[in-house]
Amino acid sequence: MASFPYEPYFMMGKKCKKPSHSEPDTDQFQMRCVNQKPRHQLDEETYIGYFIDIFSALSQKLNFTYRIMIPSNKEDLIFGTGRSDNYSGIVGLVALQEADIAMASLSMSQGRLDDIDFSTNIDYYARNLYISANATESNVGWGTYAKVFTAYTWLGTAGVLLVTTCVMWVLNRGERTEVPPDIFTYKDIVFMFFSCLVQQGVPTTPMSLRGRTVFWLFWVSCVVLYAYYTARLTSYLAVSTASPPFTTFKGAVDMYPEWQVGIMKGTPLRTFIEDAKAPIYKLFSARLDENPHLLVNTEEEGVKRLQSEKFAFFTDSPNMRYVFMGSCALKEIPINLFPNFGRLGYMKNLPFAGVFDMQLTRMDDGGILDRLRRRWLGNDTPCEEPSPFTELDFTHTVTAFVILLLGAVSALVLLFLEKLHVKRRARRSSASRDVSEAEVKEMQRRGKKRKWEALSGKPSVYEAFVDKQVDYSLAS
Repeated sequence: MASFPYEPYFMMGKKCKKPSHSEPDTDQFQMRCVNQKPRHQLDEETYIGYFIDIFSALSQKLNFTYRIMIPSNKEDLIFGTGRSDNYSGIVGLVALQEADIAMASLSMSQGRLDDIDFSTNIDYYARNLYISANATESNVGWGTYAKVFTAYTWLGTAGVLLVTTCVMWVLNRGERTEVPPDIFTYKDIVFMFFSCLVQQGVPTTPMSLRGRTVFWLFWVSCVVLYAYYTARLTSYLAVSTASPPFTTFKGAVDMYPEWQVGIMKGTPLRTFIEDAKAPIYKLFSARLDENPHLLVNTEEEGVKRLQSEKFAFFTDSPNMRYVFMGSCALKEIPINLFPNFGRLGYMKNLPFAGVFDMQLTRMDDGGILDRLRRRWLGNDTPCEEPSPFTELDFTHTVTAFVILLLGAVSALVLLFLEKLHVKRRARRSSASRDVSEAEVKEMQRRGKKRKWEALSGKPSVYEAFVDKQVDYSLAS
């Protein structure tokens, strides 16, 4: 069997120290201990993993022994560093007939079929995008109350106000005798309907039946607008989801230039992208050629980058489920691109290949492979949200208070300006009133003088209107 260390399919570890004499030996890899007995041991090394469990079951069922071979070239143990032909690594060991089976989840390709055969399906995986969980955006935020005011909301409000004002203005032109004077002009009608819209009330309402009908229809329209706003606000608050900045591969590559999308070196994914005909894959392939730093060596390196940068990791979903098993630090964006099956690699014309395939098919039909896969790779949904609802705090409702504060401040400013305007008008009116009173007093003084002269028998003298060259005494 040819294989190389690759978690969780095939791993090497050392014995953990026994906490007590009553507990069995455990296996350790990367500072972790798995409570299970060694599956296979060679040269004092302990091997565990998904494939070890499969071949342990096969060896017990078919009664055979096996030996594991690891490539001697250290570069073949790291993705993307060895040669890319079929005569290096574990595929090369099988193609050169140094090993019977390649113990790995291999993707079938025409180039590999020329040198090796493949088993029945033992694995299935698709490629998804992975980002940091902190990069997701909740649909409930400080602007939730303002989000409800969409363009349709503003258009509907303005339309109702404009239409009812125009209809009322036309009616008032034909019913002049029944219209109160303070709602006769277009400006007064607009102010009346606006006061009703913001629920402030007006001192005067229409008196005619047709005017009151328009007023009643405006009230019904306002109820519809209030219900629309309340329903949308309730939907925003009732259904809270943490959505990623993008949900498609095109969105990640083309629509968000501040984000970088990377893949792992030495995997068939690069070939799948280059062979794809869609323009977005051509663009992404060219971007990979121009930016080699988008290629990472391991899943762990990709995880580190996506946690510290605006980096989306495009890779196989089963491996990533194992990497962050039990952790909610990462977010999976299920785009499910390039799905395919994983298979074991057989030496060409392997005599017992049919027996292996038959037993693997039975294990798959009986659910054994699925249980082993879940044991090592985790469930399909690696991290469930604790609750579909978000508890609202001050940050989620602050917009409502900000709107109220702005309204209060605007009202105070308008009140101050109104008081200032009234004072100025009062001063002007007072000055005009003083002049009028002086004139009235002067007229009264002159009127009293003319009355006294009439009673004493003296002729009246009108200085402003008398021509002194004319003798008015002869006039009778």
